[in-house]
Amino acid sequence: MKINFIESSQNKIIQSCKKIIKTNSYRKKFNKTVLDGKKLISEYAGHFGLVGIDVILAKSVFEAGDHQTLPNIEDATISVVPDRLIPKISTVEQSQGVVAIIPIPPMESFSTFDEYQLLLGVDGVQDPGNIGAILRICAAFDVDLVVLSKECGEIWSPKSLRAGMGAQFHQKCINTDINLVLRNFKGRKLGLSSKRGESITQFRLEAPLMLVVGSEGRGLSNLVESNIESFLNIPLSSCVESLNVASSVAISLYETKRKPYR
Repeated sequence: MKINFIESSQNKIIQSCKKIIKTNSYRKKFNKTVLDGKKLISEYAGHFGLVGIDVILAKSVFEAGDHQTLPNIEDATISVVPDRLIPKISTVEQSQGVVAIIPIPPMESFSTFDEYQLLLGVDGVQDPGNIGAILRICAAFDVDLVVLSKECGEIWSPKSLRAGMGAQFHQKCINTDINLVLRNFKGRKLGLSSKRGESITQFRLEAPLMLVVGSEGRGLSNLVESNIESFLNIPLSSCVESLNVASSVAISLYETKRKPYR
């Protein structure tokens, strides 16, 4: 385990961490993102290890030995910083004093989708918090593949990672032309709507199927709608116009389990 002690906020590790947190363009250019907290770092380490990973520790955390519980921590490069510097590189208000800079894992590519029973398509949802929450929900309900349109928000931004709670590391996901997937998928293609279609509580959800959701404000794009077979809605009280997209995904995927659809 290599250990460095840093005192200045101008150190290149600190500066790099700040830029990764702040700008999407910097994350994309260097293909890196930041994990904040032991939970996320442990999730990452369990899947990919920590060889060559920069882990930044608050001095109080290092002295207490709290970092020793992280999997594979002996393979990481440790930078110990004064506690006063942690807020400058943390993405949360109450940091645990453990931050890691990681390479963004490559996405898998797929040319066929016939092997999958349950897909979720996400059309134009831009808020990274919603993206992370959706990935976490999909992991919880055993979705085979999440298809994000190219207009969707970042998967690997710190906000998305916090909302996903590590789901990004094990949920299969692609960022591509969602219409291409819809045209090639052989199963049923169902769109979730706030008003149109049949109640999802009454609809027979038969596999294989692809459920597609849009943003709360805009809904599904016209092109995506043209590739949808049927529309479903979630029955709501008249005093509520719509639900947050992540909430809608959770309810819809619960319905696939409750039926069940297989």
